[in-house]
Amino acid sequence: MALRQDPNYYVEVAGGGIYPIKTWCFFAEIVDDSLSQMPEFFNRCEVRDITGETASVLFGLEGGPMAFRDLTSGATLFVRYASKCYFSDLATQVLKVEDLSMVKVVQAPLDLLLSLSQYYWDRSRCAACRRPLAAATATQWCARCGAAAYCGAECRARHAPDHGGHCHLCFELSAVLSIDFDRYVEPVPFR
Repeated sequence: MALRQDPNYYVEVAGGGIYPIKTWCFFAEIVDDSLSQMPEFFNRCEVRDITGETASVLFGLEGGPMAFRDLTSGATLFVRYASKCYFSDLATQVLKVEDLSMVKVVQAPLDLLLSLSQYYWDRSRCAACRRPLAAATATQWCARCGAAAYCGAECRARHAPDHGGHCHLCFELSAVLSIDFDRYVEPVPFR
């Protein structure tokens, strides 16, 4: 998690505000959803990131509606341009989300999504036979998720039963992975 003042992620602008200088996304699995349906506690949930670090996430009400019922244990939370803040005791650190359009929840565990992203976004190999796609004469893609690449129609048909169980998750991940993280133009919301 990046700190709010981290010059790798933010720049200070006139009036004391901050502005992101690169597109990036915090992601973590929800491990406690007991306060997620309680606006008096900022629809708070507890998450664990890939390093094993846990954090509290508080949600504001700006940026449009959000289905807080989706904040369930075992789901993965994605937050673009997340920033840390501290409570008045200066010891309690939380992740504060003020713009809900920068939030996406996928109903799958983080480990599964990481595995799928490594498998399907390796655009150099056929998702079925794992042969290099550079040798393929006509690369075919899954029409629904656009993530699974195949060296031909035969591999695509053979892999359809396996991919069918993951296609909807690949489609959800496409919303996260479909932008150029190396190029920054302006903040990119999920919705």
